[in-house]
Amino acid sequence: MVAGINSTGSRIERCDAERTPLIEQLGRAFDAVADLIGNIRTDQWSAPTPCADWTVRRVVTHLIGMNLDEVERFYTEHDLWITLR
Repeated sequence: MVAGINSTGSRIERCDAERTPLIEQLGRAFDAVADLIGNIRTDQWSAPTPCADWTVRRVVTHLIGMNLDEVERFYTEHDLWITLR
């Protein structure tokens, strides 16, 4: 059983069987983002985005950094050892 907090601050619990579809969805989302990032042309990395003062490079770096932080937090919370950086 895995416990967490949802966006409203309420505690949620899911068993492994309930989490499997979420893990698969997350994998598909990561694959889609990887495809998007992989298709960024060299000349697009410095292009502006709708986010004020953020280039494409900065948005991608932020996205990747936040995902690495979440993986690190998960491994720490579950007392697993991993070196990400």
